[in-house]
Amino acid sequence: MLDKLVSMKFNWDTQGYYARAAFRVELDATIKDAWAVVSTFYNATDPAVAYKYQPELDNVKAALRQIALRPAGQSPEEVRKLNQAGKEINVYSPTLGYSIKQSRHISCGYAFGDPGEFNDHRALTRTEELTQDDQITKYRDRLYNGDIWEDLKLAGLDAGDPYSDAVYKHMFNQVGIGFRQALQRNVLFNKSFQIIGQSYESWVRGLRPDKSIVSKKVMEYYANTLDIEIWGHFYWFDRR
Repeated sequence: MLDKLVSMKFNWDTQGYYARAAFRVELDATIKDAWAVVSTFYNATDPAVAYKYQPELDNVKAALRQIALRPAGQSPEEVRKLNQAGKEINVYSPTLGYSIKQSRHISCGYAFGDPGEFNDHRALTRTEELTQDDQITKYRDRLYNGDIWEDLKLAGLDAGDPYSDAVYKHMFNQVGIGFRQALQRNVLFNKSFQIIGQSYESWVRGLRPDKSIVSKKVMEYYANTLDIEIWGHFYWFDRR
């Protein structure tokens, strides 16, 4: 029950790690202390009467076993170490409703990770991958101390300095978090209606540090010339 309550407060599971861990430590200590009091009062460690209290002792052991079988999960420090080393992570967001394998700061290159998906036309219609405004609004409402950077730090998802490259800062005026909004394929025809080229455009819905939500076109990819234009400077979550 406490785990469910914690998931309703934070944007990322890792943010609730310390609350979950502390609760488990408290449960463990309370059960052991209670058994110590009961066993002392009834002298339950005396071999002559210990058998009478064996069922209670078995219940105590079972309860402690159940706590051990339900760990508190990953700590923010563990996730940060893996993420900053470029290794895959698995962090679930109860707010957004999906897990991510990487948190990263984008200032150049492919905005959405795998360039192969731009050659996969099915990717352009996978609407389940789009993040809706109500999800972003909920994410904003749950920000730790109302600050997007403090929220990422608390989750162990901060990755690098978002202000390290001034060239790309104009995207949101200030660096924000980008959520996938849309992908669009444009087909170019000649006068004979023959396909002469294709281009792909990408938009994100951005959450800025001032908590405003804005839409921006962030990338244009010309498949026939392999030219890529990037207007991105934001934090991005690669989904699992």
